[in-house]
Amino acid sequence: MYPTLPIVKQPVANSNIAQVHNSFFIFFLFFIRFLSKETLYLKFLFLFL
Repeated sequence: MYPTLPIVKQPVANSNIAQVHNSFFIFFLFFIRFLSKETLYLKFLFLFL
């Protein structure tokens, strides 16, 4: 069912790198969503500046 299971078993550093990559990807998605919401407010702020 999982033929690549022994290959997936990697050292701890690689798994930490993968976890950091996943967290950065989730943060990037939330950052894009945050920007799409906040660009309107930022435009109004820059207009009033």
